[in-house]
Amino acid sequence: MDISIINQPETLIRRVSLYLMIEVAVKVIDRTKFDEKTRRLLSQELTNMERLHHPHIIRAYEAHEVLQRWHLVMEYAPKGELNSYLKRSGRLDEKTSKNYSSQILSALDHLHNNGVVHRDLKAENVFIVSNMYVKLGDFGFSKCVAPDAALTTFCGSPPYAAPELFVADSYTGPAVDLWALGVLLFYMVTGSLPFKADSLHKIKRLILSGDYRIPAYVSNDCQTLISGLLATNVERRYTVSQAKSSKWFSDIDWQHLMKHKDPTPDEIDDASARYLLKKWWDVDSYELDKALSEGPKNKLTGIYRILRSKGLQYKKDPTLPDQKYKNKRGRVKRNGSCSTGKNKPRPASVSHKELTTVDLRDQKSIKNGENSTRTCNIL
Repeated sequence: MDISIINQPETLIRRVSLYLMIEVAVKVIDRTKFDEKTRRLLSQELTNMERLHHPHIIRAYEAHEVLQRWHLVMEYAPKGELNSYLKRSGRLDEKTSKNYSSQILSALDHLHNNGVVHRDLKAENVFIVSNMYVKLGDFGFSKCVAPDAALTTFCGSPPYAAPELFVADSYTGPAVDLWALGVLLFYMVTGSLPFKADSLHKIKRLILSGDYRIPAYVSNDCQTLISGLLATNVERRYTVSQAKSSKWFSDIDWQHLMKHKDPTPDEIDDASARYLLKKWWDVDSYELDKALSEGPKNKLTGIYRILRSKGLQYKKDPTLPDQKYKNKRGRVKRNGSCSTGKNKPRPASVSHKELTTVDLRDQKSIKNGENSTRTCNIL
């Protein structure tokens, strides 16, 4: 994978796969700034992405280290973040909001059923694949938990943070995710966040009191769903099941939503991907199966996964994307590693930069941009 390095502690860049000429997203983190907490979070992120397979969750392709940088190569969403779209174009109509929020809710249902909580659901972490489809991404604060487990790491983005994150001794992850979905749904249908203020203290006060106003133009059924998701009392807050059963979602076929064809339009099947890998680089089934068993840390696994999701463009014309690499088997070694070659790296395109985690009770660290949706530790 040909990757240009950006000197940021944590950065998300858009790159083109050297081998397949396909755009991917790459999270780049400076390993020299690693501490034990960072290592744990990165391990959790990769582990949780590996156990989740859903049409509305961003796919992880590959994870590796290059030049003191840790890279997580993921599916690229060509239309960018939902937050950027909302800031640029304003609120969505209810039909589009229902479409997007039902997909996110289905993704959350899949997460929770697999023992994973996201803990950082916000518009910046929802990615638009096409006009009809969105995917949930950025699992940096996700955690694998037992059902109803009490969590004590108080993290999240202040405008999306549930009340219990500010005052309780512990919380349950699914309830926090559903509160954030309520904030996100409000944002989609109104173009504005429900809890906005010029300081963390004021945001906290608004959230704890449930002080928000839904505009009259929002339908009654949508208002009911938002109110259920934004119930300050955890016991009264909607569960996934209650949200899916709401009147606003009455026309959604949830089974079809989960089972329908993946919204990645260029997906090919396993046999087609194996055929192309054999044709291009003489990768046999034994070699590929061994790579896949090693997971995303094997570069051949990454190439296979990218090809599975984006390989339709090569099915009718199965020629190697970059002809100058054809028949050069050394480019993909039998241990799954890849030689770097002498080609100069292509410039990377910066699409998003992550801000470092800060202590929200440290006034010096939050004196600017208190209304920011950056992810923070609440305590």
